[in-house]
Amino acid sequence: MAKQEEDTTASKPAPPPYLSALTFQNAINFMSDNGLPAQVDRGVLSKFSGNDQRSLFHALRYLGFTDSTDKPTARFREYEAAD
Repeated sequence: MAKQEEDTTASKPAPPPYLSALTFQNAINFMSDNGLPAQVDRGVLSKFSGNDQRSLFHALRYLGFTDSTDKPTARFREYEAAD
């Protein structure tokens, strides 16, 4: 039974991020104003609370703005340039 539950859990897509639009926009604006970092880490997002940092990491990955190593992607650069 545990195997069956494990299989169904593994096939589910990641849930969408949950954070306020204002927090997300503030983070994007902050990174754009200061230049996109080579890697988005806690130091870059230090002005945000720990919970907001976790949510922002999840949102950036979910949207394809960062890769699995938290480096900005071309998609993030395109979004920043369009802003």
